[in-house]
Amino acid sequence: MKTNNGVPSIKDFERVLRSNALSTPQLRALQALYSLPGHSATAPQLAIVLGYKGFGGANSVMGGAGRSIAEELGINPPWANDQRQNWFSVVADAEGTDIGCLWVMRPSLVRALEKTELINLTLGVELLPDEIPGYTKHEEGSRLR
Repeated sequence: MKTNNGVPSIKDFERVLRSNALSTPQLRALQALYSLPGHSATAPQLAIVLGYKGFGGANSVMGGAGRSIAEELGINPPWANDQRQNWFSVVADAEGTDIGCLWVMRPSLVRALEKTELINLTLGVELLPDEIPGYTKHEEGSRLR
């Protein structure tokens, strides 16, 4: 298994996707994130696509997907805060924006989903323009005006 700073390779993601290590809701969440513009979304946006009542369900399923993949590969997630594992970081990077934390799917996972033909572009609903507001990236310590 090769990782790049704790991020699984395309082949590792492919192996996990073919192993049935992910639950149906976890795979659906990854397929939904893949299908969104830029393979990215905030937790509330992903919750809408998945039909959850709140963003807690999206947080849970993304964290669960990352944990399932990490356990299958025997790796730790790339990020941890205060001794807590950030399991989502196995499957997505996070960018601070003015609309919240934006999950951006790992490029190696994007390719693995394509190679295993597990993408589902019909999943979910089309988000309305007011549900995908424009955003700007925030750098740690930057000052907004």
